[in-house]
Formats: sequence, structure tokens, C-alpha cells
Amino acid sequence: MSENEIRVLKANILGGMNTYVRDVVGDDNATDIWNQYGVADGATEEEIMEEAENGFKNIVQIFAYLLKKGII
Repeated sequence: MSENEIRVLKANILGGMNTYVRDVVGDDNATDIWNQYGVADGATEEEIMEEAENGFKNIVQIFAYLLKKGII
């Protein structure tokens, strides 16, 4: 798998987590935490790709934290 394919896969994962928090959970507290530490509100596809390259691990950890604490 190429570096670009991995980056696209990571971006797709982040996009899925983002959709889940915003559209499925829909809780204001969860969304506020996600906006601050996960994917910013209104992030473009390009910004999500950048996050996938630079901050993927940290964002996944935030998502896991929200799950563990029962926030999402």
C-alpha cells in the first residue's frame, strides 16, 4: 500500500468518525469536545487529509476517550 493510499484511508476513517460524532451522536457536549480536539467544525476535505497526515493518532485517541467515557 502506498503512502498516499494510507493517507486516504486515514482521511476516510477520520471522516467517518467526524460524521458519527456530528450526525449520529448529535450531543452538544460531544460535538464541542470533538470540535476542539478532533476535527474542527466545517473542516474541508483538504483539512481532513492534512489531519490524517499530521494528527491521526491524536484524533483517534480523542475518539477512543469519548467512547470510553460514554460521551459518544
